[in-house]
Amino acid sequence: AKDIAEWEVSDIHTGSQTNCTYVYLQQTLKGIRVFNAVSSVSVRDNEVLSFASRFVPQLAVKSNTTVPVLSPEDAIDALALEGAA
Repeated sequence: AKDIAEWEVSDIHTGSQTNCTYVYLQQTLKGIRVFNAVSSVSVRDNEVLSFASRFVPQLAVKSNTTVPVLSPEDAIDALALEGAA
């Protein structure tokens, strides 16, 4: 599954009540984080209890660029303007 081969761990935490470790995986494409493409894994006692994937299948085919269109600052400005509308 080459289309889901690029990812990084974005967060890990353990629930105090459940004693489960929750690992969040962020899909990337050539080092660029894919918006909302986060999968999660729940683990307890070295056993995977659940896995939920929100990775984008066939991402390389669906992507039209690997260069960010906006700088981080411009993205924040655009989001602020959208929220003000």
